[in-house]
Amino acid sequence: MSDHLRLKPNKLRRFALERAVTLAVVTGGSLVLLAIASIFLFLVWQSAPLWLDKTVLQSAKHLTDTRFEAPAPLSDRRLLVRETATQRNGILSFSPTESLATWRPLANEVAMISTAAGDSEISLVVQEDCTISVYEGVDWGAAALKETPSPLWRTLCDELPATAKIERVAEGRYQIVLRYASELHWLEAVREQTPLRASLEMSIQPLLVINSESSYDQHAILAEGRWLLEWHQQGAYVLHSADGTRAIAGQIDSLLPDTHLVRLGSSYGLVGISEQSEWIYYGLDQHGEAPILALLDKQKLAFNGQVMAMGPVARGVAVVNNAGMLSFYDPYTRGTERIQLELTADHPRFALNGMITLLYDQSVELWRVEKHSATIPLATLFGRLTYESYAEPSYTWQSTGISPLSSPKFSITPLLYGTFKAAFYTLLFAAPMAIAAAVFTAYFMTASVRAAVKPSLELLAALPTVILGLVAGLWLAPWLEHHLLHVAFAIALIPLCLVAMSFIWRLSPGGYSESQLSGSELILTMLAVGGGIWLASFIGSYVESVVFPTGLVSALSERWGISYEQRNSIVVGVMMGLAVFPTIYTIAEDALFAVPSHLREGALAMGATEWQTARSIVLPTAAPGILSAVMMGLARAIGETMIVLMATGNTPIIDGLMTTGMRTIAATLAIEMPEVVPQTLHFHVLIFLALQLFVFTFLINTLADVVRRRLRQRLEHL
Repeated sequence: MSDHLRLKPNKLRRFALERAVTLAVVTGGSLVLLAIASIFLFLVWQSAPLWLDKTVLQSAKHLTDTRFEAPAPLSDRRLLVRETATQRNGILSFSPTESLATWRPLANEVAMISTAAGDSEISLVVQEDCTISVYEGVDWGAAALKETPSPLWRTLCDELPATAKIERVAEGRYQIVLRYASELHWLEAVREQTPLRASLEMSIQPLLVINSESSYDQHAILAEGRWLLEWHQQGAYVLHSADGTRAIAGQIDSLLPDTHLVRLGSSYGLVGISEQSEWIYYGLDQHGEAPILALLDKQKLAFNGQVMAMGPVARGVAVVNNAGMLSFYDPYTRGTERIQLELTADHPRFALNGMITLLYDQSVELWRVEKHSATIPLATLFGRLTYESYAEPSYTWQSTGISPLSSPKFSITPLLYGTFKAAFYTLLFAAPMAIAAAVFTAYFMTASVRAAVKPSLELLAALPTVILGLVAGLWLAPWLEHHLLHVAFAIALIPLCLVAMSFIWRLSPGGYSESQLSGSELILTMLAVGGGIWLASFIGSYVESVVFPTGLVSALSERWGISYEQRNSIVVGVMMGLAVFPTIYTIAEDALFAVPSHLREGALAMGATEWQTARSIVLPTAAPGILSAVMMGLARAIGETMIVLMATGNTPIIDGLMTTGMRTIAATLAIEMPEVVPQTLHFHVLIFLALQLFVFTFLINTLADVVRRRLRQRLEHL
């Protein structure tokens, strides 16, 4: 009775322990699944703005004392307007702390004023007495001027120009276009520091005088001041070079009435609206014999009503109708968007120039883009697009423009290609060696040798990948560049030496066969590999001195036009193959070793050799496990970061050559994510790349695990 009572507490303790362990395992597994699901949902949530986001506008309303018309923004806080009652031009200024706008009539008999695009501190002023001056940092409201400031430059003309514009084309360089009744004057202004004082002066150089009696009534400065474009509504245009030696005529789509071409900040691109109500995006193509305006993009424009204004807004171009419907085109993403402005009164006057201005009878509203839409078409993410100053359509990843004026390019196709290219060359190096090693250790090697060799090979997984990447970038890549021919001969000669050594081993006294492997053959294998390396070094040096005296790398470029980059796919395949090798080897070896011994023994009893048994029985039986091992290695290669970051050159190109580099998704995330601005287009595209990487690795790992489980179930029934 006492023994029975003692057993009962033991059973209770065992039951409690089992329940606790079960609960801990279930809880841990559930938390892992929850973590994976949470990561996935977070990536989806942060990628969703690429298709669901909208531009956010912020408005500010200011009251006015009288009615104004013809608004023309000079800067974020100043508006050039004409008072309706007196027909006098002046400046309407806004303060973020005051609700009443300040009206200042233009002083000193100013006929017209223009601020430099890209530098609102520089202003071009034309006075009624035909004086043309350039000033810096002057507020031309009469109430703000106590005395006339000194201009940076001044000249006297014979007649008042019809239009006068100034524009910054580079740091310290400005260009001026004056259109008269019969001529158009194109001038360049350069700011200079005088040696005797700290103030800045400006020197003016005439570039070109053009007869403007033709129908060309609009103009724009392109390519940082190297070309002047004139055009009219029917689409005919002419390009004038700054040196005056060339005038090139061309034709684009006819423009919708009351619209015009809007020059983008890059100074190479222009956006307009065709007569077919389509957004048309043109770029200056200078790759041919003569520059032309090449069509870069065309998007349908859903627009109804009368065109009230058209102009640049933030990073794109917008057009607004009389109902306040704003249609927006973003050249960064090649996307379009429609935004309904809330009109507080009827018949507003519109102006679009960096911001959206609505001028009412007794007030003015200023709408600014607070947040750009991150929406981007799939064609921009995956497609082949034509970009400004590019000779042909291309897949281009350039998240940061090469200059402050150029737009980023977000084609992720080169990154996807680079990711799978790196994985392909990794498996090309690692998979054959890992499977061959697995077959040898699982089937031919003695138990004692296997117990020592297998853990040693698996220890390769403990090597930090940052160390492998460092070795690849600093040692392997330069060494391979100088010994490429030797490596090529080694790849061919080492297998031949191994085959020759196996024949010698078989023909040796005693008639050795696969069944008599004892471990001493490893010494012969190392001797064969060493001999192959020595032969490759000797033959490679001789062939290189005779056939390629300047080196194989130079010959590849000079004779066959094959580019060789120091950090290339060969380097990545070798070093990342070392990182992937343990994964493939371990899983494949376990699958081969798990094949039931009676299958092998039955084949040997039927008279098959060890190799015939391995080839015809063991390998086919374990094939699903070997496939699972390769898939796990593929997932490992796709997700690898440090090796590809340090050994690929990180060039986002689409090129299948093994002598060139690539850029992978993982490397892009490691490089750009630490510096990206959150909640921007660039940020959401990077998160979308992370989502793809997560999905690829998750699906491949899951499929590999399913294959491995089915293999285990199959072997249990054999």
